[in-house]
Amino acid sequence: MGTQQIARHLCSRMEEIGIWGGLLPKHCPHATACWGKWLENAPNWNGYYLPYIGREYVRTGTVFLGINMHEYGGGIDNRDALRELYEDEEVGAIHWIGRGAYRVTHKPGNCPSVTKTRTWRGSPLYDHIASLAAIIFRRDNGSTLDAAFTADEKASALRSITVTNLIKCSPALSLRSQPRPNMALNCPPLILATELQCLDPAPKRIVLLGTSYLWNLQDLLVPQGKPLEHPLRGRRVYAWRSKIADSSVAVLCLPWPKSWTRIRSFAKLLAEVEP
Repeated sequence: MGTQQIARHLCSRMEEIGIWGGLLPKHCPHATACWGKWLENAPNWNGYYLPYIGREYVRTGTVFLGINMHEYGGGIDNRDALRELYEDEEVGAIHWIGRGAYRVTHKPGNCPSVTKTRTWRGSPLYDHIASLAAIIFRRDNGSTLDAAFTADEKASALRSITVTNLIKCSPALSLRSQPRPNMALNCPPLILATELQCLDPAPKRIVLLGTSYLWNLQDLLVPQGKPLEHPLRGRRVYAWRSKIADSSVAVLCLPWPKSWTRIRSFAKLLAEVEP
């Protein structure tokens, strides 16, 4: 199934749930439980947005999960917010990473700035996801990890993945916007689960960027056997195998990317969960 067919299928499923074409705080079945007393003042950028599905997703079957979109949800008029953040020919992450950008800074209404520092704004972290995706791309193709990744390689890797978020609503117009506890409880089993079920082929691996919501993901993708757990610079990374429908999937949960830079450690963990 092509990316446009998957998108149409997702639209149809979201219409069945009742959230397509409207704001989540007004139309989502869990809105009252998730927002509580703040529901009446919920901001108008919390519309449903489609996952970014790279046109070569079939090559890796890999899904990267951020936590939520912060101010990038785009309201009901920007259902393709993630696709634009990645694929736009002038301001998308693939374009700038392909030109050698180390970090891509993107704010709505402005062109991104290219910086060589480790400072970042935006969600997800494009360069970090591109590097992790390039590892997966090389591993699937039997290539060595010794050589540095080229800009073209990282840009190509972004085209071979899907990117979405664990939680769809953002309570505040801020990069520090933290989902409310009930959002983490109710959102993944309803919306994320539907997205994963609609992907074709079914995901081979899922990478969650941030361990704060590890348990919510484990409730959705129940571990088969004991999860792997490794210390990493005072933090921990987790990996386990689960199922989506009848398909086996490797799940990896990493500390927030800003503080997690050991690429080879990710490759080692991937090899353990996918021997």
